[in-house]
Amino acid sequence: MFGEQQNPFYLGAKAAIRFKATLLAASTIYWICRQRVEVQTYAQVNSKVQLRDSRARVLHQYAHADGQVQLRDGRVRVLQQNCWTPLFGAGPEKEQRLEALVEAAVDYDVLLLQEVFNTWVGGFRIMGYGGWLEDNLRAAGFSHFVSPSPTMLAIQDSGLLIASRFPLRDAFEIVYEDWTWPGEAWTSKGALGASVQVPGAPLMAVVVTHLNAWDGPRQQAARHAQMLQMKEQLDQHTRWSDVIVAGDMNVDGLANGNHNPEYASMIVTLQPVLDPANETTFSTWPSNGLPSGGYPVARYDYILHRSPSRWVLQDEAPVKIGEMFSGEGYEGISDHLGMQAVFVPWK
Repeated sequence: MFGEQQNPFYLGAKAAIRFKATLLAASTIYWICRQRVEVQTYAQVNSKVQLRDSRARVLHQYAHADGQVQLRDGRVRVLQQNCWTPLFGAGPEKEQRLEALVEAAVDYDVLLLQEVFNTWVGGFRIMGYGGWLEDNLRAAGFSHFVSPSPTMLAIQDSGLLIASRFPLRDAFEIVYEDWTWPGEAWTSKGALGASVQVPGAPLMAVVVTHLNAWDGPRQQAARHAQMLQMKEQLDQHTRWSDVIVAGDMNVDGLANGNHNPEYASMIVTLQPVLDPANETTFSTWPSNGLPSGGYPVARYDYILHRSPSRWVLQDEAPVKIGEMFSGEGYEGISDHLGMQAVFVPWK
């Protein structure tokens, strides 16, 4: 279907080159950054973001006498956010920006995050903020996580993270088979999914993904193949309805005057999904709303509702976290705005 990308010899050679490059890069990273890693590992264990009193009090609204987290006012609040912490080329003030994310997370029940990248050697994180972020989100009331498996097939893992106040079940991970060379060679792009057990409410499920970046026919073909692989996985969960599909799709919903054929294909391919915000004109990249590097503003970030049945998606809107951060090409904690939405049981 995609020519040489489906040729087994081509795929095998590409995987072998990626594996060798990853081994060499990981070894180099380990020796160059060993001291930094030791400091960061200490921070992961010992550093806890101290929530302001006003934020800490919000946590008590979730507590129940038996310790079970309860649904607040019958609504599930979801945040999708690209966190902008790749191992190379990340924005400045990474630690401070992630602290601001933890501070803001108190307002949400489920977080669907991208670009929380880690590098793994021998099953251990040697670089990245995934462990630190999980530790600090626990202090903010999140007890349930789905994170990527250790990988040696790329320099950094998928960078995805699901964090929830409610129990998660039936978790799965997808590693995408199609990606473009060389831009995505160092990242193990994929998706994470799980069902969310909301107390006293219908079953819902969540999927977070980060699709192939960059423009062009090869990149669009890779994104389409990734969507098909994600759809195939979702189709296996026959009892799942009300699936929240969220992430940085790298599909611009604003292109061609809100009539981007790739956007229309995405909505249909995922069989189909609702996007209540599709008639709006807001952008999510860059987060300061200004064209950057010769590229126009774009909408790459989504919270989509697949197979709606017992939940209603409401109040989907972009959100800027961390107003204090700003620089060239960004404003807030990331170069992307987040997306937030509320899900309410159907009555």
